[in-house]
Amino acid sequence: VSQSRYNMVKVSAYVPKKALISTDVVIKCAVHGVLFCGFSGGETCPSQKPLAGSTTEEQHSEFFVPFFKDGGGYANYASVIDGSLQVQRMDKKYKVTAIITVDKNRLRSDLERAGILKGLSSGF
Repeated sequence: VSQSRYNMVKVSAYVPKKALISTDVVIKCAVHGVLFCGFSGGETCPSQKPLAGSTTEEQHSEFFVPFFKDGGGYANYASVIDGSLQVQRMDKKYKVTAIITVDKNRLRSDLERAGILKGLSSGF
């Protein structure tokens, strides 16, 4: 679901140990996906392109490496919808799935201020 300010995405991540199961792992995946992968839409919403280009993460690694570390800044832009977290054992791994709300407008604005993204009004 895409709203003017937020993206709501369903995310699944695989973790090797039960001790690594947390909401943090799916929040990190959701923010990373909104930034660099985009996502396909459902019946009621269009697909969304990524906020940043595919090479942006590598070009600005000095920003994104600490941003995506455990406890990094990514956690400030997303939250898990209450009751949506599911865990499923799959062979020797665990599949962690949740619906995440990502504040794409605030994320874009902060990345523009940091010089990572160009502003929408800066022209092409």
